[in-house]
Amino acid sequence: MTAGWRRDQLVGCLKTWSATQRMMQTQGAQTVAELAQKIAIAWPNAQQVRQFYWPIYLRVGRV
Repeated sequence: MTAGWRRDQLVGCLKTWSATQRMMQTQGAQTVAELAQKIAIAWPNAQQVRQFYWPIYLRVGRV
């Protein structure tokens, strides 16, 4: 699967993950803000679209 995202879209996606939600509940929302700051250092142009690739594995068959 391929997606082109801006920096804010990546951070928004990370916030939807259940692991991120648990981290925010246990350690506070500032942890995601700190992560977003680190991403901003590596990705200074917030409007730049970057391509992300990840595999999708499917198990297909009949029951």
